[in-house]
Amino acid sequence: MLANQLAPALARRGIHYGWVMVALTFLVSLASAGAMGILGALLLPLQRETGWETATISGALALRLLLFGLMAPFAAALLQRYGLRRTSSSRSPWC
Repeated sequence: MLANQLAPALARRGIHYGWVMVALTFLVSLASAGAMGILGALLLPLQRETGWETATISGALALRLLLFGLMAPFAAALLQRYGLRRTSSSRSPWC
């Protein structure tokens, strides 16, 4: 596993492995916030390109956020029951 190899190499440099996880979590959060927010900045160009109304595009974005919010408790239950590794692996119990 990568963590078993990376932790000693970082320890030799005086960096705790937890700080790498904090940095990675920050970068993933930043990227996902950017991905969620970029459509707001591209709303008018998307409207001009597709010919759709602003309400149609905004409705689709609102539906996306609603579905994310509705699926969160189920995703949390799966993570709680099976763990992150089994939930995200290709050999998950329901495949």
